[in-house]
Amino acid sequence: MPLSRSGANRAPLFFTLLALVLAPTATAHAAKSYSAAQALTLEPVQRGVEYDKPSAAEAEKCEIALESNKVTWQVRDALGKTLRRFSDANGNGRVNVWSYFRDGLEVYRDIDTDGDGQADEFRWLHTGGARWAVDTDKDGEIDRWRVISPHEVAELMADAVQRKDEKAFAALLLSGDEIKRLGAGEALTKQLNEQARRAPSDFRKLIGSKQALPAGARFVDFGAARPGVIPEGIDGAKKDLYVYENASALVDNGGAPEQLLLGSLFKIGDAWRVAEAPRAGGDGPELANVFSVPSFSRGEAGGPAPTEDMQRLMDSLERLDREMASAPPAKQKELIGERADVIGRLAQASPAGEQRDQWRDQLADMLSAAVQADGYSEGIERLKRLENEAVKGRAGAATLAHIRYRLLWAEYGLQLRDPKADYVKVQESWTKDLAAFIDRHPQGPDAEDAMMQLGMAHEFAGENDEAVVWYKRLAAESPRSTSGRKAAGAMRRLGSIGKAISLKGPVLGGGQADLAAPPYRGRYVVVHYWATWCEPCKADMAQLKELASKHGRKLAVLGVNLDDQPADAEAFVATRRAPWQHLYGKGGLTSSERALEMGVMTLPLTLLVDDKGRVVNRNANVAELERELEGLLR
Repeated sequence: MPLSRSGANRAPLFFTLLALVLAPTATAHAAKSYSAAQALTLEPVQRGVEYDKPSAAEAEKCEIALESNKVTWQVRDALGKTLRRFSDANGNGRVNVWSYFRDGLEVYRDIDTDGDGQADEFRWLHTGGARWAVDTDKDGEIDRWRVISPHEVAELMADAVQRKDEKAFAALLLSGDEIKRLGAGEALTKQLNEQARRAPSDFRKLIGSKQALPAGARFVDFGAARPGVIPEGIDGAKKDLYVYENASALVDNGGAPEQLLLGSLFKIGDAWRVAEAPRAGGDGPELANVFSVPSFSRGEAGGPAPTEDMQRLMDSLERLDREMASAPPAKQKELIGERADVIGRLAQASPAGEQRDQWRDQLADMLSAAVQADGYSEGIERLKRLENEAVKGRAGAATLAHIRYRLLWAEYGLQLRDPKADYVKVQESWTKDLAAFIDRHPQGPDAEDAMMQLGMAHEFAGENDEAVVWYKRLAAESPRSTSGRKAAGAMRRLGSIGKAISLKGPVLGGGQADLAAPPYRGRYVVVHYWATWCEPCKADMAQLKELASKHGRKLAVLGVNLDDQPADAEAFVATRRAPWQHLYGKGGLTSSERALEMGVMTLPLTLLVDDKGRVVNRNANVAELERELEGLLR
């Protein structure tokens, strides 16, 4: 039997032959006519996948068998360990998912989403990675990354430079459409578009120069300080913008360590992207820093240019950022302290007023994040000193409130890191501190967030009456803000038992759904809020499918997806076969209409609605629904 591949994507002949024996009429004899050794000759479409490859002698001892579900073939070694799996995930009698294993774990799969026999999506799983790629034109080369981590971006960028692969680089670069979706401020958006325009030419210059990585170079690690956020409303940002500054790919070039400078990485949906071509040696990328150093240009804003002393301090800040990108954990705390000192001196060197307060705000954010993420306990005392200095220096009311709020978060975060902490007492202290902060700074820039945090803390503690007090106040004081609308939705959800709720809108894949209309009217309905990045949500789906199958016409399931991008959810639904409708709206868990209208704070969230459209359970546990439904559906 020939097992060669042909064509750009090269769907193997063996896959087509396997499809024949997946038919319900297949006999045991037919199944045995295809050997495990033949199946093991198949290879992933994508290069570089590390998976188990038995020797010829070992392959002869392996077995291939059709599983009891009649849609999955497993290839196992002599000890029963899975080596390959070929599945008919669509249930149409054709193999469309080809999985490869290493040490018993699935590490990679090729996926045919449209049933033409050619893989057009590729996923790296478990110890193989956490990325998901799309090959739109089915030429075997990746056109877009649906999911990819910063570490994998660095690794694949080094590989693209080494192989002089312009298409691989383009798949890692922010596209024009993605730049629009980022929602960055006008100035940053302009910079991103300019860099995107220049990036292909800059990449060609790099791979054609002596600085290109030689064939023997080996990727070692991803280098960057902790990620940061440009919050919605700052510098014109239309939503929170997640960024890794000064990222790099650390490479071993024949025993000599080198850095491939990547600049800033931006999060778009579940994937990270570079904003410009990488550089090796010499000056770093132009967008290496996007929020570390405020602008001091004399442009339209008319602000003063930095003094020579300030310029030296800013140069020191950039140097520290580069050092932190590759410093070991033991060195990180020392560098955090140095960075805090530099920002503090920059604040003092800046003109009193808005510019000085910007540096104070940045210092408070940095110290608070370091305490919460890295246990940098010295940050608590530094924040207290900053607060005292800001009071004496007559900082603006907004900055004084912000420093106090970041100090509260730092103290709370440090307490949670203590394994001996009394969690109940920590939460009690946290809610009292938040309430006192709101009382003292009711108009401060962080008052909305503090009220939301208080409402959530009380709700998660089962103190719903107290939660409603804060949700109600937030909704009344900020009725048009995202936080205010979500607070109003949370009140609606908490008070929904025995009441009919309105839930309707567009669904994934097109069309509309309405909880008050067929096929939901007259049936009990499980409303399941989920996202592809929520692992417990995925576990719920298998149980919901069983419940829907068992209870037939008496029960329906209505999904509500809260992914940032509908394509991610649509692909997941197609491969996992969740055959019910899924409402969807842009904005995800943070700001979509679906999340705001019911105040969805965490996922998964499951509601149970009766045949009259009234909420029976506003926080159902899917694992316990069967028992609850037995009494209701008699």
